[in-house]
Amino acid sequence: MKSIRNKLLISYLSVVLTVLIIFWLTQVVFIDRIYTRFMVDRLKNYGQQIISVLDTSGPDTSKLTAVIEESGAEVTAITRDNKIIFTTATMMGMMMRNILPYSGDTPKVFRYTHPHFETEYLAMSLPFDYNGIQANVILSIPATQISQNVELFKREFTYISLTSIIIAALVSLILSNGITRPIIKLKRAAREIAGGNVGIEIKPETADEIGDLASTMNEMSMKLSEIETLRQNLIANISHDLKTPLGVIKGYAEMIRDTDIDREKSYKYLAIISKEADRMSSMINDILALSQIQAGVTKPHMAVFNMKELISDVLDTFEGEIYERNLEVKFSIDDLNVYTDRELIRRVLVNIIGNAISSMEGSGLLSITSEIQDKEALFKISDTGMGIKEKDLEHIFDRYYKASDGGTGLGLAIVKEILTLHRSKYDINSTEGKGTTFTFTLPRS
Repeated sequence: MKSIRNKLLISYLSVVLTVLIIFWLTQVVFIDRIYTRFMVDRLKNYGQQIISVLDTSGPDTSKLTAVIEESGAEVTAITRDNKIIFTTATMMGMMMRNILPYSGDTPKVFRYTHPHFETEYLAMSLPFDYNGIQANVILSIPATQISQNVELFKREFTYISLTSIIIAALVSLILSNGITRPIIKLKRAAREIAGGNVGIEIKPETADEIGDLASTMNEMSMKLSEIETLRQNLIANISHDLKTPLGVIKGYAEMIRDTDIDREKSYKYLAIISKEADRMSSMINDILALSQIQAGVTKPHMAVFNMKELISDVLDTFEGEIYERNLEVKFSIDDLNVYTDRELIRRVLVNIIGNAISSMEGSGLLSITSEIQDKEALFKISDTGMGIKEKDLEHIFDRYYKASDGGTGLGLAIVKEILTLHRSKYDINSTEGKGTTFTFTLPRS
């Protein structure tokens, strides 16, 4: 499997090679034509300058000489009847008439070969009027001048191309390493997290998407560390909480089996066993309920019902505990209907009211009130119990978090999930030693 670094390196080099190939095709392959066209245009330009000097009355010989020298070409002017006006060629005039005859009334590009040296020339012929006589001015340069310059360009371009490829490879390697280094670091960190080393911190090296990913992985690592701590605490708490009722059940079961007891004690022991079994069942049900809600298995079955009747029914289930703890109940609820899942809201009430009752020892006041707010109803459950410590408040809805001894730390986590499922607005306020107030809203029917 190719690494991202290799893919980036290949991509960068491919771009550079593509550009060089295109440049090679457009410049090196066609450079001969391009340079030839350039030289033809250059000869034509100097030819027009020479004609302009010759057209003037009394041509300036020094200026003509300067233009010819600047052109670097051999120049011959010849009339229609093949009379040489002048020539810079180092050969006899008659030979020039044979080599470069009058070429017509239009500009013409042609090649010819020196009869003695067999050297090929590129020539540009331009027509002009010489004292009323049709004539041509012909500028010639050796073809080898073009081919040598072209070969020089090709050779230099080859060196430049090789150098460019080496530099591009080095730059591509540096760039690809710069991009993939933080990715490799993230990969190693992810492997450590997958191996169970949660809580590691990754230092973002860039202020881009990779840096954002590193920050996100840091958040994930912290969350996983918190979850791992909560999981370990949960296992410890559940092990402890299950061990106690199991011990009680086993102890009383052995007493019933091995001891000659009367019917009254037998019933008493069996009641204790049943109570402890119910306690274990409640703990297991809490764990299952939270898992099902968070997994999306639990779907609300919306229906219209009377909230006052539901709260009264829940209070009836706590009647024994309320009596034993000598609590006062203030129940002031409007006779209103809500549109929610009745059983899920019942569980919310059981958990909140149960926590409120458990927080009050000896005596206290449990207050349950309601307030109509447009399309919603606000419910408030208050107690005068021990309250919640300030450091525990921010974690009170976290899974497995226990602010006090007893329970699994899942009660309020379940409440949060159910109310969130109903899009309810909820809040909890508490003062240590004075009590706690829980508020939540439900849609009216």
